[in-house]
Amino acid sequence: MKLQAFSRIAKKAHTCIVFTKPEEQRGTAQDEMIISNGTGIYRCGCIPVMSGEAQICALLDINKKQRDKMEIREETYYDLKEVAAGFDLHDGEAYDEADTESIKISITYDGKEYEALKCADGEMIFYNRELLAPLVNEIQSPYFKIRSRIANTGRKRFRYLIAKDGFTTLAAFMPIIALTNEFMADLHGFVQDCVLQKQLEDNRVAACSEGRTE
Repeated sequence: MKLQAFSRIAKKAHTCIVFTKPEEQRGTAQDEMIISNGTGIYRCGCIPVMSGEAQICALLDINKKQRDKMEIREETYYDLKEVAAGFDLHDGEAYDEADTESIKISITYDGKEYEALKCADGEMIFYNRELLAPLVNEIQSPYFKIRSRIANTGRKRFRYLIAKDGFTTLAAFMPIIALTNEFMADLHGFVQDCVLQKQLEDNRVAACSEGRTE
């Protein structure tokens, strides 16, 4: 995992959360640090555990000006199966885990970019592909894949994405709510405009083939 890439997306999100095991579990084989920018959650067992705001800022190259614009906090987790309110980052395959399939169309709307993946049951999950930047090296693995798991947080039950290298879970990505009423209305209008434009272009092609001009 590239800390520099994580630092960039954390600064952009104005959020950095560091999850560590309780003090009594530090230094054991199960000790592992997890970091998040609020929407992406990354396992980083190979990085020394950060403790305290000064150490976090130093390791992530966050200067005072940047720090003043960010929320930095430390939280405790006890098990990889329950990190950050219901998100499961344990290795292996979860009982509710499913494959995802890339969709050819991506969305740039109101200055924000979304990628969509379709789950095996047909459900679509939108996420920000920028969250993959800290995993640039791991993506090169032939065993890298993005799958979905189900989060249960109180009354809420929803799918989220996990990045894996084989059976090793690298990160989890929270879904983005992209299909708002406003977006759907704008999309409907865009599709209608595309249909009209396609008809116009087809008419021009037909006119050219018949030697006519439009």
